[in-house]
Amino acid sequence: MSEHTKQTISASSTADIDAIILKAEPSGFGKIPETFKPEVRSIVRRILATVTLTQYSGPLPQSDEIKKYEEVIPGAGNRIIKMAEKQSDHRMNIEKWVIVCQQVQGFSGQICGLVIAIAFLYGAVHVADHGNPVLGGVLGGTTLVALVTIFVLGKRSQQQDLAKKEQPQLTE
Repeated sequence: MSEHTKQTISASSTADIDAIILKAEPSGFGKIPETFKPEVRSIVRRILATVTLTQYSGPLPQSDEIKKYEEVIPGAGNRIIKMAEKQSDHRMNIEKWVIVCQQVQGFSGQICGLVIAIAFLYGAVHVADHGNPVLGGVLGGTTLVALVTIFVLGKRSQQQDLAKKEQPQLTE
């Protein structure tokens, strides 16, 4: 989501204007300290009276803004809407590929884990068969314990992620 902000300020700029605005009481527009000189108070009043702030969020500007673009450049409204549609299609395409890549990565990780586990279990059997059953048992046992631990921790992590997603999100 994009956020558009429009500000219009009509005043002569001087180095003191920023300091004046900061000193003015932010909660009470129009409450300009009496200690300011009359000409400074006049400038501050003009600034405070002409500040316009329009804020909205979304991929498209508001309809009245599109009409204004259309008045300046015929066809601009249609171009803006097409641009937003293309951006939306692009974003959805990227999200689709991210999901596919995550699935391929997960599957590849499982295959690699299976190959490593089979190799260690084969090594454990081979070591035990060739005269060292204690070492073979330790190698095979630690391999199985590691596999079980990985699966349990992975499942717990998935459950925690799901619980986080189900909690209502507070927005400002």
